This record gives sequence, C-alpha cells and structure tokens, in this order.
Amino acid sequence: MNSPYDSGFENVGDFNGFVKVPGTFEQQRKERLSESIDEYLNEDDGDVVGQFYQDLRDCITDLIKYHDKRKFNAEEALNAVLGYRPVEELEQDPGMPQGNRL
Repeated sequence: MNSPYDSGFENVGDFNGFVKVPGTFEQQRKERLSESIDEYLNEDDGDVVGQFYQDLRDCITDLIKYHDKRKFNAEEALNAVLGYRPVEELEQDPGMPQGNRL
C-alpha cells in the first residue's frame, strides 16, 4: 500500500510471512475510510476531487433518505401501539378494544 498511514501488517513469531493484525473497530473503520479516500485521490483521470466530493455528498444524502424511511416506519409503529393509528388485524378481532387501546 502506498499510503502514509500504518498498514497494520507485522511479522508474527514463527510465521514466515506477514499477518494482518486486527485493531479496534474504530481503527478498522478509520482504515477503511482511509483506503477509500486513497482510491479516489490516486485516480489519474478527470476531476478526482470533484468526483470524491460528489460521491461523498451522494452517500450522505442516501443515508439521510434511508434513515428518514426507517424513522417514518418507527413512528408509524409507535402510533399503532399508542392507539393513534388503526391496525386492520386488530380492528377485525372482536376481542380487541376499539381504537387498538388495551
């Protein structure tokens, strides 16, 4: 690897080769980020900084959309549990109080 950061490889005991020594989750996450950035910045064609910026922005936007959808689902579930949203299966059960309230 041509990056200036520690590679995480070391010569281990009786083994004649090098073995990747796992670090903490935080160290591994930082290494993955560093390797991704390294990939972008080592490209030879085009506007590498512009492409990096655009892809990073797109990834963050995708995460926002993903979590918005999950937030909506969780809010809908909470509304159903609290009785603010009808749940068809419960409404059809004569043994359940109306309005999903227990």
